[in-house]
Amino acid sequence: MGKRLLFFILTNILVMTTIIIVWSIITTFTDIGGSFQTGGPGLGIDFVSLGVFSLVVGFTGSFISLAMSRWMAKK
Repeated sequence: MGKRLLFFILTNILVMTTIIIVWSIITTFTDIGGSFQTGGPGLGIDFVSLGVFSLVVGFTGSFISLAMSRWMAKK
């Protein structure tokens, strides 16, 4: 059980890391990153908060999915 949970968490962390790396590459070589900052100070997208929120929602959804699939497999 412990090893499976460790791999599960590690997979989620690696997916988030991959998304961050790809996003960094995209915003470095294109002008996409600057297009989100229009409208003055304080009106842009806070990517750190968005990333933390996505991480929490993703982990919660995947844990619910894991619990449901375990329950369905036992039936």
